[in-house]
Amino acid sequence: MNEIREVAEAYYARATIDEKNSAQKFFRSLDDDDNGTISHAEFRKLVDPCFSTDKLFKELDKNNDGTLDFNEVLALYYIQKCGVPYFSCLLCEKHLPNSFDLCCRCYGGGAFKHHHPPSKFIDNHSIRLRLNKITKHAEVSESGDEVRLHMNSQRSIVRSQSTKVSFSRPRLL
Repeated sequence: MNEIREVAEAYYARATIDEKNSAQKFFRSLDDDDNGTISHAEFRKLVDPCFSTDKLFKELDKNNDGTLDFNEVLALYYIQKCGVPYFSCLLCEKHLPNSFDLCCRCYGGGAFKHHHPPSKFIDNHSIRLRLNKITKHAEVSESGDEVRLHMNSQRSIVRSQSTKVSFSRPRLL
């Protein structure tokens, strides 16, 4: 949880005013009694049911005071917006948004059934490392938040004649 908390705080530190307002609005939506903290009862009542577990509340409660302040809720906001570290089946990526993704615990514990073997799964950090290898051999241009990569097959691991890839900075907030 500490790593996710650090990532969420880093995104927030560099967020636009609108993105910061969105995170603050999310926090206020959970603070039913407007006292500046989220109690366990508010958390259970107002957070999406798939996230409102006792275990997650305890992990978010960094100072163990039984409530969540804004910075502690920021990690939850990040998880809900961007997800958590995961493993993805590479062969199913072409079916986005219906790809096959697993949390670290399920993948590591083998608690899943899937028609492709575990050797075809990759974690999101490794995906980033592979993207880094590709971008070293690409022309990079940018426009606002969007980055465009133009790759020539003679200089990269991409096999097509010419490939264009576009991606934008994840919208945390």
